[in-house]
Amino acid sequence: MIPNAIAETREAVALMTEVIDLIRFDDRRARSRLENSFAMATDLAEVLVLHCGLNFRQAHRLIGGLVRQHRQHGNLLRLTVEELVTAAERLLGRRIDLTPELLAHALDPQAAIAARQDIGGAGPAAMQAMLDECAAMIQTYANWCRECRSKLRIADEILQQSVAALVNTPHDAAMSGPGQAAAGRGNEGMPQQRRITTE
Repeated sequence: MIPNAIAETREAVALMTEVIDLIRFDDRRARSRLENSFAMATDLAEVLVLHCGLNFRQAHRLIGGLVRQHRQHGNLLRLTVEELVTAAERLLGRRIDLTPELLAHALDPQAAIAARQDIGGAGPAAMQAMLDECAAMIQTYANWCRECRSKLRIADEILQQSVAALVNTPHDAAMSGPGQAAAGRGNEGMPQQRRITTE
């Protein structure tokens, strides 16, 4: 089991290394896909909760209705404050107060990313903290691997020296060791063979 696990781990590491070496990010395409989507709908709903006094159920109901209206455009970039206020009065029966600057900020992907500064967030500072932590872990494991390789190399050298010493030991000296002495003791008490001579 252990040899198979080691082999599979090596294959997985080799595959991941190749993926990381060859992966490429198309920033322009990613930005285009982001802008032509409704990815910012949730952020807009959060703005309505924080700045307009709506609860989450009301905010998501309002934004859901606006998403359906703008489905043909593929995004909410054409949404205006007037349209948002009118939809709130129609769907929720209440008026909301939202500035054009706050609406634009809510629909800005860069602003949304920058706002996520909590641990594990997508903001630049949070991402840099995670990258630094990963780099430190990689360095720790790299040091551990070097230490293990050094210990294995020393152990292999000691083993080879022991084998060489054993191979180069004279036969008589090797046979006179504890094993030979034990064999001699095993013959004690046995009758000695008598030499028969003829004249």
